[in-house]
Amino acid sequence: MLTDKAVKAAAARDKAYKIADRQGLFLHVSPKAHKTWRYKFRFDGKEQALGLGTYPDVSLAAAREARDDARKILRSGRDPRMDKARRKLVGGRDERQTFETVARDWYEQQLPRWKPVHANDVITSLERDVFPHIGALELGEIDEPVLLAVLRKVEARGAIETARRLKQRVGTVFVYARGLGIKVENPAVAVGAALKPVPPAKRYPALIKVDGVRQLMHDVDRAGASPVTRLAARVLALTAQRPGMVRRMTWKQLSGIDWKDASASSPEALWTIPADEMKLELHLRDDEAFEHCVPLAPEAVA
Repeated sequence: MLTDKAVKAAAARDKAYKIADRQGLFLHVSPKAHKTWRYKFRFDGKEQALGLGTYPDVSLAAAREARDDARKILRSGRDPRMDKARRKLVGGRDERQTFETVARDWYEQQLPRWKPVHANDVITSLERDVFPHIGALELGEIDEPVLLAVLRKVEARGAIETARRLKQRVGTVFVYARGLGIKVENPAVAVGAALKPVPPAKRYPALIKVDGVRQLMHDVDRAGASPVTRLAARVLALTAQRPGMVRRMTWKQLSGIDWKDASASSPEALWTIPADEMKLELHLRDDEAFEHCVPLAPEAVA
């Protein structure tokens, strides 16, 4: 069996030679004293050799550890040489990576297809409710009870829907990890059944009569809110658009209005909402054909 002293003392000879250690490990010494660790084994009935690195970059102890890893792979019925090539190709990813590392990698990959508002919502929810509890854990350490404990904390503050969204996001991170070749089970698959059900949505009565609408607008005007809020509520009622659209309206999106003459009629007044503001597939958001045009009533312009 080799010793550190013997490895260090191995000198060059006229021809290459090898010095055996044990269990297939040997040191190959070239005529120029270049020392390489190799592991000899049999696979599929043929003798093979696996390079384990050069000395002194790889010590005797490290070479033995690499040999033991190769023996485990061999016992599982796989060729250690192919396993080495695979790990080199995919970067040697494994379940020892932390959840936060993989989650942030997943997040960066998704950014181009998300709107800034949604992207901020995703990362903020993870940083607030997930990373502080399991961010430092290795992927393989996160099982169903661990994930459920995290989500129970979110449920405890009454955020039932948030807990379910987080379950879905954590699950997507694990799916992403498996896509990278990390062999882990997805704990989010079974956890959903243990979460509290989302309470039924509260339905508010619809205003279907003109008198009711008039009363609502009257109440809004008298609500004590700021002038901007009251005007925004009026535009919302007159255009039937989403609150977020009204909130993000810009002067540039308005056309067909004579701003110099407030008394002038504007029959062609138009509010053009860009496609990237709409709920569209990513590839449609830059297409002007999918802009949303909203004709403006005189009351909205006034």
